[in-house]
Amino acid sequence: MVASQFYFFRERNYFAVWLTHFFIDVLNNGRNLLIAILAVALGLTNAQVGLMLLCYNIGNALCQPLFGYLADRIGVRWLIVGGMAWMIFFYSVSSIASDWVALVTTTIASIGSGMFHPSGAKVASQIPESHRNRATAVFFLAGQLGLFVGPIIAGFFLDGFGRIGFLALPIFALSALVAGWQWIANQGLPSSIQPKQSQETTVSTENQGWRRGILMLIIIFTSYSIGSTLITFLPKLLTEQNFAQTTVGLLSGSYLFGGVFGGLAGGYLGDRFSKKYVIGFALLLSAFPLFFILSFDGWTQGFWLFLSGFLTTIPHALLVIMAQSLFPNKKGMASGLVLGFMFFSGSVGSAILGYTADNIGLDTMLGNLWILGLIASVTAFFFKNDKLE
Repeated sequence: MVASQFYFFRERNYFAVWLTHFFIDVLNNGRNLLIAILAVALGLTNAQVGLMLLCYNIGNALCQPLFGYLADRIGVRWLIVGGMAWMIFFYSVSSIASDWVALVTTTIASIGSGMFHPSGAKVASQIPESHRNRATAVFFLAGQLGLFVGPIIAGFFLDGFGRIGFLALPIFALSALVAGWQWIANQGLPSSIQPKQSQETTVSTENQGWRRGILMLIIIFTSYSIGSTLITFLPKLLTEQNFAQTTVGLLSGSYLFGGVFGGLAGGYLGDRFSKKYVIGFALLLSAFPLFFILSFDGWTQGFWLFLSGFLTTIPHALLVIMAQSLFPNKKGMASGLVLGFMFFSGSVGSAILGYTADNIGLDTMLGNLWILGLIASVTAFFFKNDKLE
C-alpha cells in the first residue's frame, strides 16, 4: 500500500533527479561550515557573512527563472547534469584554494544550484494530480536530507582533515553525476506515468492571481528569512562559542532534519486539505519552538531546532505547486521564479538580519526570529478559501 503511494520513486528518471537534489544541497549547506571557518580566520563581521550569503543566493536566485525558461524550451537533461558538474568542480576548488579564492569559488558555485532546481522541480511535478503534491514533496525531501547531512558530513571531515577535508563532499556527489548522465531524459518522466491531459486549475480572475501572488511573496520572504538566517548564523554563533565543528554540524543539522519530515508532511497534507490552512497553521505553530531555540543547551536545543525546521518547511512544496498553477503552461519558468525568489528572500533577509545582529547582538537577533513566523502565518490566512492548486 505504501509503495503504491510513492510509485513514482521507482522510475529511474525521477530517482536520478532526486539523488542529484540530495547532493546539490549537501554541498549547499555543508558550505556554511566552510564559510564559518573562513569568517573566523579572516575576521569577517556578521554583516559581511550575511553579504557573502547574499551574493551566493543572488547568483542562485537570479539565474533560476532563466534556467526555468530554458528547461521549457530545450529540456531538462543538460541543465540537471550540468548543474551538478558545475558545483562539483567549484567546491573542489574551494576545498584546496586560499581563503579569499575559496570565498569567490563558493559564490560562483551557486550558479550550478540555480541551473538544477527549476528543471528538477519540473520533473518532480509531472505526476497525476492525485499524487502531485506528494511527488513534489518527496523531491524536496531529497534537498532537506541533503541540507541536514551536509553540515554533519562537512563537520566530520573538517574536524578530521582541516579545510581540505571538505573535498569529500564533491567526491561523493560524483555518484549523482553518473546517475544523471545515464538516466535523465529531456521528456521528463517516462510515458507510462505521464499525467493524462486535463484542464489545468487556474485562478478565476487576473485580480485573484495578483492577490495570491502578492500573498505568496510575503510568506516566502518572511518564512525563508527564518531558515536562511538560522543555518547561516547559528554555526557562526556556535563557532564563536568554541564548539567543535562536529557539534556545530549536528546542532545546525537538527533544523534541517526537522525539515526532512516537514516537507513530506506538507505534501501529504496538501493532497488532502486546503493549502491555506496547512500553510497558515504550520507557520503559526512555528513561532513557539523558534522562541525557545536559544533558551536551552545541548539536545534540548536540538529538539527545538528540529521542531522549528519541521513546521517552517511544511509550506515549501505547496508554494511551488501554487506558483506552477499561476503559469500552467510554463511550469519550468514558474518553478524557476518561485524557487529563485525563495533563495533570494532568504539571502536578503539574512543579510538584513546579519546587519541587525551587529547592532543588537547575534543571540538577540536569532532569539526573535519567531516574529517572522507570526507575520507569515497571518498572511497565509488572507488567501481565498479555495482549493489553492
